Amino acid sequence: MEYLTLIPPVLAHGSTTDDIPGGSYGPLILLGVAILFVAVFVAEKKWNNRKIRRNNGG
Repeated sequence: MEYLTLIPPVLAHGSTTDDIPGGSYGPLILLGVAILFVAVFVAEKKWNNRKIRRNNGG
């Protein structure tokens, strides 16, 4: 039984076949985007905390 999927499992896990040039870079790009997202989130939280402390006189 086949299931309808948006991304075939081979592409989702970064196929290393010669059929798809650059297919193995997908997971690395996704990891990079996730790291960047977390870094921006942490920096924004620290910045907001710094502004709150500054405005409260601390």
